[in-house]
Amino acid sequence: MAHHRGWMIAFLCGLAAACSATTDGPGSSPALESNVGDDEVPAPLGSCGFKPKGPKGPNVEYLLVYQSPTTHWCVDRDVWNRPGKAELIGRFFGYGDQIYSKMQTLFGMPLEENFVFMVWDSPYLAQAGTHFGLGVAVDDTWVGDAFSDPVTLQDIPSFWGYLLLLHESINIFTGLVSANWPTDWWADHRSPFPNFYDAALLHDIGIALGNQTLVKAGRAQLRRFTVAGGADYDSEVPIFQELYVRYDGDAAFIRTFELMKQDGIQWSDVSPNPSELLTEYVIAYLHLGSQAKTDLTQSLFVEKGVGSLDTKIAHYEVSSDVVRAVATAHCSIRAAAKAGKKVSAELQALRTGQYRDAVASGGSQSGCPTECSWSSAESRCVASF
Repeated sequence: MAHHRGWMIAFLCGLAAACSATTDGPGSSPALESNVGDDEVPAPLGSCGFKPKGPKGPNVEYLLVYQSPTTHWCVDRDVWNRPGKAELIGRFFGYGDQIYSKMQTLFGMPLEENFVFMVWDSPYLAQAGTHFGLGVAVDDTWVGDAFSDPVTLQDIPSFWGYLLLLHESINIFTGLVSANWPTDWWADHRSPFPNFYDAALLHDIGIALGNQTLVKAGRAQLRRFTVAGGADYDSEVPIFQELYVRYDGDAAFIRTFELMKQDGIQWSDVSPNPSELLTEYVIAYLHLGSQAKTDLTQSLFVEKGVGSLDTKIAHYEVSSDVVRAVATAHCSIRAAAKAGKKVSAELQALRTGQYRDAVASGGSQSGCPTECSWSSAESRCVASF
């Protein structure tokens, strides 16, 4: 869609000094609005309970200071009562609801309980997981910390609070789809996927809330990792940027996660992490989700460093043939199932990394799904690339 390409083009334009889109326009708000005054500490809604101060300090009460149909905010009582902190934290409440909404759009993993944002007293520590259930814990210092855009040199207030709440949420919901994404090029000690999607969603949430600070934060986050020569430059972040731009924005990733869930794919069952087979499977599903018609294995993934960039592991080769074979196994199973064939054995083989044994017989052109193509020569549904 033009919308997705439009904002990414604006990002790329923003790498040049001539772009003026980084300046707040008329009516823009430098921060999320709050009705709390600097000298007023609003009464909490209740108590989340007594839990350790920070990860393992003495017990302290965490106050329930905000709740919506999807999120709760639990804040260390001592933090909430500090001058100005209630007003600052209150600016993030609507942002947290938007994070949850975006996670549902992208990953489609609804929760039975509210997602928790917890603010604790543990200097410069943020993590996935809270004392009160699934969610993100962030220190109040991060919430207020600014960051200087690496191109414009403008300070972006609360950049790290916005970023870390979103970054850890992305990691949580990606893990709910499946654990064990490739640690060398997806997320772990290196995080190309969440680092790109931080930028995309900061921008989208900023637009939704009419908040130019978030839009600026999105641009700055993208520049951190895509400006060659920068301190944080990562050649693998543009993998996800290119997929986003070329294949209809969020839609490519939404389809990827949905196809995985439909096939019952869990990376832990496929292959050790990291490994070439795990990488080949993930690349295959990204091709399927993107509905790519050309093979991107070498020209995008390998070219940007997959299999070679992470020096903490041994170099490995990524095979285009294996990527295509995994995708073809998926396609054949879908077509055969549509024709009423039993495919349980083939699905089990696909789920456990035995892609050679996962090609199903039967099926017709009418039952070949849109992410695949019908091969008249082979009389079966195959990968489109």
